[in-house]
Amino acid sequence: RESATARATADYLVDTFRLSEPSTQNPRTITALSILDRSAERARTELADQPVVLARLISTLGMAYNNLGLANEARQAIEGSAPAIARAGADGADAQLTLAGTYLMLGQLDRAMTTVAKAQATLGPDPANRPDVRVRAAVTEGMIHAAAGETTKGIAAFDRALAVYRTSPAINPARLATVLQARGNLLSDDGQFAAAETSLGEALKLNRSTLGDHHMETGQTWFALAQNAFLAGDLPLAETRIANALKIEREVLDPDNPIIADALSMQGQIYQAQKRLVEAERSLEQAVAIYKKAFAGPHYLIGIAEVYLALVESERGRTEMALRILDDAKHNYDVSYGRIHPNHGDLLVNRATILARAGRRNEARADCAEGLKILAQTMGPQASYTRSMTAVCAQI
Repeated sequence: RESATARATADYLVDTFRLSEPSTQNPRTITALSILDRSAERARTELADQPVVLARLISTLGMAYNNLGLANEARQAIEGSAPAIARAGADGADAQLTLAGTYLMLGQLDRAMTTVAKAQATLGPDPANRPDVRVRAAVTEGMIHAAAGETTKGIAAFDRALAVYRTSPAINPARLATVLQARGNLLSDDGQFAAAETSLGEALKLNRSTLGDHHMETGQTWFALAQNAFLAGDLPLAETRIANALKIEREVLDPDNPIIADALSMQGQIYQAQKRLVEAERSLEQAVAIYKKAFAGPHYLIGIAEVYLALVESERGRTEMALRILDDAKHNYDVSYGRIHPNHGDLLVNRATILARAGRRNEARADCAEGLKILAQTMGPQASYTRSMTAVCAQI
């Protein structure tokens, strides 16, 4: 069956690259997007009776869309093939996981987790059945938990994936690096900076040795290391690392790719902490512009960048402007998360610091109390971030 599937896939790909109208189409003007769009449409119409082939192809196309920063197109392509993917049974799990990752990119966390659960149910209870796909499911689950601020659950999911990879006779270094990086990010969020540095350092070593110094994944690992240094308070190291990430990402991605926006947002946060307000504003505004173009609607990543833009305006003495920016950040959180998230608590604590700077201490203390309450409810009162924000509020 695998051989027949491979032949059908190869035939499909060959036909896709043929010009549909050779008399009118200029091959020099055909874009990657036009090829992806054509491929998705052909897959839905021509492979409906071959669900296994369709599921494999549509998953690959979805990942290609996502790599180009086209999450909405990926969602439409995979959702449009949902009936065939369901008929593919366990062979459709990969496509479901690509869809889950797409929902995660779009900030639709509940839909992402529901889709992961469907994929895991499709695989069944036997751990020997498609272990590679099970690992991908665990990694995707961990990333969703991370975005939801559920640190302990996220680390547990990544540890499940690592346990499989560490014992695999044919370990894939790039996939191992992905899990190590995701795990390192969560350890960093939990305030375990040294453990995070170890995990992320191993990921960087693997990516540089297997993919090279100019690969996007290597750039993403530099980003994660920059974030860890930033959270640990080492701003010079964070600045150097985010510059490494941006250099690589700008070499391999279009300038309006949201992955670049992530790095710009991080760079802006670093500059804001260094009191380099003009540079911070520039990086953060560039990030917001890219996000707004990519997502065409509210998104939590817009909100995160806006929180730091508000802090920049506050330090310039523009309190009302800062508060208006925070209102928009909250709107992005409300719509994107659809529920109370730790970032709501973080926003309130930052709002409190802005109000306190303007001498409005009673309002500031009320916001601090509400923000800490949200952090305790969503992350736990003993979580590293809850404790650090408690220390901030104690100074107000």
